[in-house]
Amino acid sequence: MAVFIKATYVKKLGLPQFSSHQYSVEVSAELTDLSQRQRDRRHRRRTPQ
Repeated sequence: MAVFIKATYVKKLGLPQFSSHQYSVEVSAELTDLSQRQRDRRHRRRTPQ
């Protein structure tokens, strides 16, 4: 199973002394075996966030 992590940071400049910052993180997984999906779903329900 491959896990992908994508992080993005954006800074938009506006007026002097002012700017807008945005940061996001995306995590996704690629399953090669569909039977893993059921196992992972049950595991995520038990794992606290």
